[in-house]
Amino acid sequence: MNLNPITSDILLIGAGKSSFSFIDYFLNHNTLKINIVAENAKDILQLHPRLNSNSIFNFSVQNSRLNDLISTSKIVVSLLPPHLHQAIAEKCIYYKKHFATASYCSPQLKSLENQAKSQNLVFMTECGLDPGIDHIMSMKMINEIHQKGGKIHSYYSFCGGLVAEESVRNNPWGYKFTWNPANVIHAGKEGAKYLENEIEIEKKYTEVFQKPIKLEIETKNYEAYPNRNSLPYIDLYQLKSVKNFIRGTIRNQDFCENWQAILQTGLTDDTNPFGVFKTLSQKEFLDSYLLKKTDYQGIKNSHFEFLYQNSDQEITLKPEKTASDILLEILQKKWYFEETDKDLVLMKHSISFRNEENEEIICEASFSEKGINQHQTAMAKTVGLPLAIVVEMILQNKFCLPGVWLPTHPIVYEEVLKKLKNQIKIVEK
Repeated sequence: MNLNPITSDILLIGAGKSSFSFIDYFLNHNTLKINIVAENAKDILQLHPRLNSNSIFNFSVQNSRLNDLISTSKIVVSLLPPHLHQAIAEKCIYYKKHFATASYCSPQLKSLENQAKSQNLVFMTECGLDPGIDHIMSMKMINEIHQKGGKIHSYYSFCGGLVAEESVRNNPWGYKFTWNPANVIHAGKEGAKYLENEIEIEKKYTEVFQKPIKLEIETKNYEAYPNRNSLPYIDLYQLKSVKNFIRGTIRNQDFCENWQAILQTGLTDDTNPFGVFKTLSQKEFLDSYLLKKTDYQGIKNSHFEFLYQNSDQEITLKPEKTASDILLEILQKKWYFEETDKDLVLMKHSISFRNEENEEIICEASFSEKGINQHQTAMAKTVGLPLAIVVEMILQNKFCLPGVWLPTHPIVYEEVLKKLKNQIKIVEK
């Protein structure tokens, strides 16, 4: 652990699962100096032995020495949990440093727009996979259609992190935790909004996984459920006359139907703490939710039996815990992503429009990216690469428009897409 700040081009704060490809990008393709602040310094050195140990700082982001590191860098990249970005971004304003993150642009981050502009700083957000590559691919397609006089009436965008077929083995759900497990358990709880036939559709949590959208990517069939609120992206993409607009999350076939049955039983509930301290078997816990309710009958036998495997293991209910906490504990063992497993990232955009001759045309772009192992994942690659490319652009003054941005500007998405295509096979038709 190094205690003396070293001047760097890039300060990376947070080095979890998504950081692998970001760090490798600058080790492999660049002479830019990078410092890293993380709680897992030893793990980072094992994964990236070419890193200089003096460039890794193993302490909490609340440590006052973080100010020294920010003040001696040119750009700060935050891969911390989203709720911690604001504090880092405000420090960047104070020390007059550029800022970048793969996370969503929160209203709080957007409120720094005028300050960033007044200090000639670039604050780039949503530069990962989703959000990130989805913006980049979409804006290229949309702008090319508009430039040729096309009038877009339908937009569909789907993305998902799954597991490669050879890593699924005897798992009928066809799923493992390749990212934040809690996000999967709580998926859909905000409901969903989208546009269908010019009508704004709003779905409650209990409706999100019903009637999933069927789609095909590289000759394989998948399904998708609507993801949160799609409506703000209509203005972002300048598609005010669009009739259909849906952003969704990809899953393997049959997943949504079975997950819908799970949430109907109350197993994903996080609002009712148990209020007791009690030890019981997994079977007893599952029985209390599944066998006493008729909803469980919506779960296919194979999926149902998988949940009950090794169900003699004990679990402990605690006063503050909820059903979703226990379900997460159970599934983390069953959907564990092993060392040699390979993940799979899918993305597909489909845009329908009429050209100047009033002919109906469908334009599609998609990719299917497979990881290498537990660390060199497709998810880390597709999150880290676009972020690294944008950071490099900012440092090389290829994008020097001050303010708080998303990667929807032509200067950004054209450059990022050009470099991404050297690493990811994007199919356009």
